[in-house]
Amino acid sequence: MQKVAALLTAVVALSLVMASGLAYTLGDYPKFCVESTDGGQKVNCYIVVGADAKPEDVVSAIDLGMRLAGESYTQVSTAGGVSLTGAVSEEIPLGEVIAGGAKLDTTLKHYKLSGLKDDTIDFQDETYDFHEEIQLTSNSDNLDAETSLTAGDDDYESNVYLEIARDAIKYCYVFDENINISTATQDEPLEIEFLGKTLKVTDVSDADTLTIQVGEEYTLSPDESVTVAGKTITLKNVGSGGTVLVDVDGVTATISQDTTKTVNGIKIRPIEFFYSDEKTERMATLIIGEETTKTYNDGDAYIGEDEDNPNWVWDLAGLTTNSPTLCVENDFVKDDYSDNPAGVGECYELPNEYAKVCLDSLTVDTYQTYEFKPETGVDLSDAGRSTSAKVLVITSPGEDEGLQITSNVNANTPKTDTIYVFVNSTTNNGTLDIFYIDADGDVTLAGQVTLSGSDTSFTNVGQVNFQDTKGGDMYIAVAGNLTKSNPYFYLLINNTVVSSDNI
Repeated sequence: MQKVAALLTAVVALSLVMASGLAYTLGDYPKFCVESTDGGQKVNCYIVVGADAKPEDVVSAIDLGMRLAGESYTQVSTAGGVSLTGAVSEEIPLGEVIAGGAKLDTTLKHYKLSGLKDDTIDFQDETYDFHEEIQLTSNSDNLDAETSLTAGDDDYESNVYLEIARDAIKYCYVFDENINISTATQDEPLEIEFLGKTLKVTDVSDADTLTIQVGEEYTLSPDESVTVAGKTITLKNVGSGGTVLVDVDGVTATISQDTTKTVNGIKIRPIEFFYSDEKTERMATLIIGEETTKTYNDGDAYIGEDEDNPNWVWDLAGLTTNSPTLCVENDFVKDDYSDNPAGVGECYELPNEYAKVCLDSLTVDTYQTYEFKPETGVDLSDAGRSTSAKVLVITSPGEDEGLQITSNVNANTPKTDTIYVFVNSTTNNGTLDIFYIDADGDVTLAGQVTLSGSDTSFTNVGQVNFQDTKGGDMYIAVAGNLTKSNPYFYLLINNTVVSSDNI
């Protein structure tokens, strides 16, 4: 049911390497080059160019080869599954937040997650240090492993889920020294690898607004084509001054360098060109997309997210200062069963599958079921009460002494497998009568509890007594109001309501 004292734990992992899929594009490089072996994984990939390859193809092949040579993957076995280099994991007691203290770090950098970058970039003829980090909130109930007992959601039943509040996971690109990114332009953009994708900032309007190139860059020769948003874009020719002639599904247009034009629903912006007397040697680099640039404000949907219902949004601040904040954070909330929170073996993925936070596995040393249910017609005559009473029954099936009465109810703290809670409302201020089944099988009155009338003032009546979970690790408490006109009470496990009853 719950591990508070060494019974159950959940392993929570944060990883920067995704499992292999069935089909890849160049955007997935270098994952398709990874080959599983008995001893782990190795890179096994060939880069091939044709006999008539153009110079830019050869240069690209060399770049790919240098990148591939630097890749390293190691697969290691762990209890409950397989993790990859670039992952961290911790065992988290159920019901507790996963970050902070002796758990996962609230801020994870390269030295914890090797896939995160800690490097330099060049911007407008200067070099700047930067690092990436993933931040996990340590606020109560914002990112935690929960069960029906700890979260009070009966639909969880005996399963474990990773609940998450808004803004609980954040990815940030952090500059380690002063930088003024507000000077970024289309000609001299701030170009960074953000969440694993190239990001070009072409303008900063104010402290929390920036403009980003969102169209893809394509370098084409005359009569070469690409398909974007379901339409075929063909470069027909390149003029000596850089003006290009393009065709978009039969609609043609001429576009000057550094000018954006919409052609048949597709935006095209030429940014570079090479001209030669030989038409076949001409080339042009075009930014192509349904949008070529887009302006984002703090809180807007991140690139590619549903603008009306995004999972991830921008966290932007101080963009005109020397210490800009460039982050994205989750905008979804999954804190009950209807939200479909991540269960065991499931994850919350950051954009571009760049990282994921997972409820990796559940460790069960041993397990005991406890049942809480109302019953009518219960015979309490052994203790001098009705032969047909309505009670709340608490049992530990299969564990003879799985429950224990607390000392404030009975100084002898008897152990049992069954407790009855009965509302004695014969007077204006009634009591809760606490019964248990003794070693002889008789129903015995353990004691009486008077409730204060406050829903937040709890009285302990029993506790779980099972192996290491004992001695107050998991209390069973009651709260409520027993006035004759409207008696009611709540049953709580460690201050979490699991049942209520109006009598």
